[in-house]
Amino acid sequence: MRPSVPPRLISSVEPAYPERLRRDGIEGVVRLRLIVATDGSVESAEVVDSSGYDEMDSAARSAAYEYTFSPVRCAISTSVRFQLN
Repeated sequence: MRPSVPPRLISSVEPAYPERLRRDGIEGVVRLRLIVATDGSVESAEVVDSSGYDEMDSAARSAAYEYTFSPVRCAISTSVRFQLN
């Protein structure tokens, strides 16, 4: 299901930083496996490498469902980084 040319990310949203983790100064990275549908929407988002915090993993998955890619059905991996400024 991997295309010869990876899909291009057209739009994305920042994940909602879980307030408890922000307050406690916790940062992390969530690695996701996405299935991109033929219309460019995200059909599924699975955590393949957890941040260690359920709230952070859930926020990353929720944000990924709002991504839009160029239209091609494929599976890709991506990372969502939670970083305090």
